[in-house]
Amino acid sequence: MKDIREGFNHHKVILKIKQKIENHYSDKFTYAMPDWAMMSAAPDIISILTIHSEEGVQIAKQKVNFPVDFYNISSVVDYVDFLSHQMNTQKEIIGYVVFYNKNTLIIKDPNYLQDLTAFQENELNKYNQAQSQVDISLMLTDQNWDEVNVLDDLLS
Repeated sequence: MKDIREGFNHHKVILKIKQKIENHYSDKFTYAMPDWAMMSAAPDIISILTIHSEEGVQIAKQKVNFPVDFYNISSVVDYVDFLSHQMNTQKEIIGYVVFYNKNTLIIKDPNYLQDLTAFQENELNKYNQAQSQVDISLMLTDQNWDEVNVLDDLLS
């Protein structure tokens, strides 16, 4: 993916998203996950909303007068386009809202020192092939692509 945003590093953002997903799942499903496996992700960036100034924060937080289906990629893209067209791009960029599809999957846990058996490899592949569900999430960042918790954090 090519992006003209200043300082945008697609690989760095994908790595941050992947780490966020792995951290989220690190203490989940421990009862159902085999010792040799861990949750990971191969996230895809769907769309990025550039936030320009305090006015941009208000635009991003506004209610819209049309339905947005956050389980539908094209609906999210339309939503971001709608908000982007309202931004005053002459004002300073203070942050970004990165919408992405998680694409969760199971990988071999790097702490598991044994090679996987054919059965384990088959289980891993079967699970990952069955993961076709769209699971859209977002990450808020400041202008330096460092994660923030809420849009209002961009104002400080």
